[in-house]
Amino acid sequence: MTDELASDEGLKDDYLHQTVNDSQKQYVVGHVHTNSMENFWTLFERCLKGTYVSVEGDHLFRYLNEEMFRFNERKGKDQHRFVKAAKGISGRRLTYKQLIDRGGALFPRRGRLPKLVKEQIEK
Repeated sequence: MTDELASDEGLKDDYLHQTVNDSQKQYVVGHVHTNSMENFWTLFERCLKGTYVSVEGDHLFRYLNEEMFRFNERKGKDQHRFVKAAKGISGRRLTYKQLIDRGGALFPRRGRLPKLVKEQIEK
């Protein structure tokens, strides 16, 4: 379900795609509307500007996944959300090095290069 944005026209081949025409003040057609998506993107934008002030593009998908979880679980209680999130991380381990690893070299964005990277560059 989208508005009449021209770039969405190609979706009909792969998805059940229905539209509303916002420019003609047609915001709802039966069960078709974009309110939920607009709500999600507003909350995500607020999250990026308010909670996570400095977001790197390389990690944007992680912030998006977190916000999707929050949005999809918004009607549940905090305790249920916590249990579901805890079950999702059970048995998994992500080290800092794995998080920032790029093909064997640490990839900082700012400041001095860590010693490990400096040695690899000099080789």
